[in-house]
Amino acid sequence: SPPPGVRANVLSGSTVPTVGQAITINSGVQPGQANISCTTNRQISGTVRTVGDNFVIVEDDAVAGALTTQDYAELDAELDQFIAPVDQVYFGTPADLDGNERVIAFFTKEVNLLTDPGSPILILGFFWPGDIADPADCGHSNEAEIMWLRAPDPNGDFGAVTTVSAVKRIARSLVSHEYQHLLNAEQRTVLGGGDLGDFEHIWLNEGMSHIAEEVSGFFRVGVPTRGALDFDDVSAAGSERTAFDDFHSDNLRNVDSYLSSPTEVASLSVGNPDDSFPMRGYGYLFLRWLGDRFGAATPENLIGGSAEDELFREISSGGPSQMVGVDNILRAVSVVSGENLTWDELLAEYFAAPATIDAVAAPPSELRFSTWDFPALYDGMAAATVPDLTGGFPLRPLNVAMGTGASSTSNFEVGASTAKYFRFSASGSHPDMLVEFTATSGANVPNGARASVIVVRTR
Repeated sequence: SPPPGVRANVLSGSTVPTVGQAITINSGVQPGQANISCTTNRQISGTVRTVGDNFVIVEDDAVAGALTTQDYAELDAELDQFIAPVDQVYFGTPADLDGNERVIAFFTKEVNLLTDPGSPILILGFFWPGDIADPADCGHSNEAEIMWLRAPDPNGDFGAVTTVSAVKRIARSLVSHEYQHLLNAEQRTVLGGGDLGDFEHIWLNEGMSHIAEEVSGFFRVGVPTRGALDFDDVSAAGSERTAFDDFHSDNLRNVDSYLSSPTEVASLSVGNPDDSFPMRGYGYLFLRWLGDRFGAATPENLIGGSAEDELFREISSGGPSQMVGVDNILRAVSVVSGENLTWDELLAEYFAAPATIDAVAAPPSELRFSTWDFPALYDGMAAATVPDLTGGFPLRPLNVAMGTGASSTSNFEVGASTAKYFRFSASGSHPDMLVEFTATSGANVPNGARASVIVVRTR
């Protein structure tokens, strides 16, 4: 039986599992749906393939043989060396509910069976909060730390065809991403004293998982944060280019989809389930700026460049009362930096930051991205013809030429916590300029809308 205070172990009661050990894991996956249920319980047979310092890799017996012993050994080494140390520094340590001193990385057909009929996007993996719940609250709980990962399925027996090479390519960043979700949840529930209703808002939770991918990628190739990094810095030939493709390229595609249409992300309202690519780009880019803006410069963390990990650990925990969303961000900023800002004040700085990257020679530190040189990064990706990233820096303000007696009108919509960008310019003399911001009816914008106009003079 497990030691006092430790819940029943999914690994047949063994404190530390062994390679080759047979196990059974409860699954709440509902095949053919994008849904996992606490009331559905199908038992899945698996076998332990590796036992590392931080992870146990388990293979679903139904997909055995596609990944080799060498494949699993190489992945295990990567997870121990580059993923676990970074995620734990940034987001906290696991609770070890099952007493095996490790987290289970489960390659299983169950992920392949999850499909969303309304979306062409493949589900690559997930952390299921029900796995850390008490069985009284979630009947199929494994009472264990598990990350569910898509398995190779070259013949499409369990859904869309999934090649071995595709699984090997996504595995490292996928574990980093899902591990953040697991750590975040346990800081708030098992370790923080909260319950399953205290999880972070989706846009912020996903944003932090994309930060987890990014900083794991930095650590993988030995570059620090706040290095004004461009494409060459993180994508040299060989392993570094592979690491760029695995850890950074999808994040930068999300940023591209967000900045290309920055007003079209859904609002950050409580309970909003949106985790679209633009929203993920918003969450990631906002948090990258937040780390650059409020993370202490010293002492340097594991990656180097700053001590921003303290800020992200604070956000991950939610504080003593497990705060979420905007309130959690403002609380974490105050705790780490001592600055007490409103959300409006924070957004004013953040929204100005992408617009001043190239427009101002030395923007104030509050408006600066110091980890990436984004224009150089996107230009480098365009020159290297990185798929879907050949268009350069994606923020393109609406250009408005001003002249004596000239006027123009633009109609647009802005959602909550989004911004519309304009670039006003004039040649020759400098005429007076009047900019009016009104409702579409021409009336004043209602005070309750809390609309703001942010002006940055570049010359």
